[in-house]
Amino acid sequence: MRQLFSILGDSYVIWSRNFTLMYVVLFSWLLLNLVIPKGEMPSLDLRWGLLALVTLMMMAAIQAGWFNMIAKACIRYMDAQAKESQEPVSPLEAFTLFREFLPGISGYFPQFTLGTIVQTGVLLLFGSMAYPAWLKNQALFQELFRIATEGSKNLPMLSMAQQQHLGEFMLIMLLALLMYALFWLITMLWPAYVILYEDNALKACWRSFMQFLRDPFRLLAISGVFLIAQFLPALGLLTGDSLVAIVFHFTGMLIEIYAFIVMFVYVYQVVGKPIIRPEPENDDALPGGVS
Repeated sequence: MRQLFSILGDSYVIWSRNFTLMYVVLFSWLLLNLVIPKGEMPSLDLRWGLLALVTLMMMAAIQAGWFNMIAKACIRYMDAQAKESQEPVSPLEAFTLFREFLPGISGYFPQFTLGTIVQTGVLLLFGSMAYPAWLKNQALFQELFRIATEGSKNLPMLSMAQQQHLGEFMLIMLLALLMYALFWLITMLWPAYVILYEDNALKACWRSFMQFLRDPFRLLAISGVFLIAQFLPALGLLTGDSLVAIVFHFTGMLIEIYAFIVMFVYVYQVVGKPIIRPEPENDDALPGGVS
């Protein structure tokens, strides 16, 4: 338990010193909002298939660069702790993390593409259990989707049969999400293994599963931080106030960044010292030549 508090404390220090990690999250969020059409229900056709493929590869590239930034931020802090460095940290040092973004893409993009395909494939596999129920009531679901995206409160009158089918569909989807949540839990450390130990994505998922079997209680505690990050935006939407929803969504983003830092610090401290690639030498482009 003491080590868990140490991990959470070290992660907070890293999180508070590296605010630039938020810029990448905001950029990816804005990019997704530009790429994905609004108010249109996805369908199984070539157009949506190509869009899904492009989005998947785009997110894999962003994740590769962003997780490399997180790994470098953790390694810097841990190395400074090991050397008992007492030198004050310049706020401008956070900007040097941007140097790790493109090398992360060039070095880890294939593995993050594979890992994203595995995660998405498992989610679709579980979600396919609800596909027969969706086919039976496709017109109803399209109407409900339109109402949800337009923000209308005029819900259509549902017959008893439609209510029953909708309830069955929601129950199956809930079961599918719970099964995927379990899979995500036992494999959630895979990005850290890919970056810190240069494992391939499949080996990283396996090592994450084995680590969960060895240390389930601390990993369940860490997953609770992710749960809070996912719960806050939904809670904000339930308030019905757009300003409150934005605040809750932004707070959830910050907590999620912290949760990923916790994940990397956990792997670094519990599993062992990682493979450390040298940092790119390009200080001239940074304010004051900060290194």
